[in-house]
Amino acid sequence: MSLLSDVNGALTCIIIDGFVPLGTERKAGLGPYLYHHLQQYPHNNQPQSISVIGVAKSSFIGTSAECEVLRGTSEKPLFVTAAGMDLAVAKAHILLMHGDYRIPTLLKKT
Repeated sequence: MSLLSDVNGALTCIIIDGFVPLGTERKAGLGPYLYHHLQQYPHNNQPQSISVIGVAKSSFIGTSAECEVLRGTSEKPLFVTAAGMDLAVAKAHILLMHGDYRIPTLLKKT
């Protein structure tokens, strides 16, 4: 949350490394907690409609095949989930991210 105070300009979404809902039971992962917090406590004049996209490198038990995204020439999918955004739109965003390989360049940065 402290990172948001360093952001200049409006955010429309935040991408996290992990799942938003987990599996078929749609248990709350990190993403829903972040999403709900952002809706209740906007930071640095950010709009309350900040979506959260989760990108996981491995499957969670019960993860739907509709969450799978193949990037580049990889035959191993990423698993995309979202809160506050349609899943198809979230997947399209991940597909459009920079990088020729499975994992988008930005998500490789630490």
